[in-house]
Amino acid sequence: MGKELFSRYVWLLETIHRAGKITFEEINARWLRSELSGGETLSLRTFHHHRDAIEAVSYTHLRAHETGRNLVCRLLLEKKKPKKKKPKI
Repeated sequence: MGKELFSRYVWLLETIHRAGKITFEEINARWLRSELSGGETLSLRTFHHHRDAIEAVSYTHLRAHETGRNLVCRLLLEKKKPKKKKPKI
């Protein structure tokens, strides 16, 4: 299950990254065409769970906001924060 879940996260990141800006409906259509779907749709709840998990372990933020009828998603990549150097005494 862990490997499959990781594959789902990678698929989601790659899909949004390639598109730049994509609606949830478009993500779901692409999801259904992927082998990972097993023929089942990606529920909005599952999408949000995946998004939260990705953000918890990386410097990646998936932003999702509603515009009229659509949930629009985009990927924001943060640069790693530089480590603070301890002053030499």
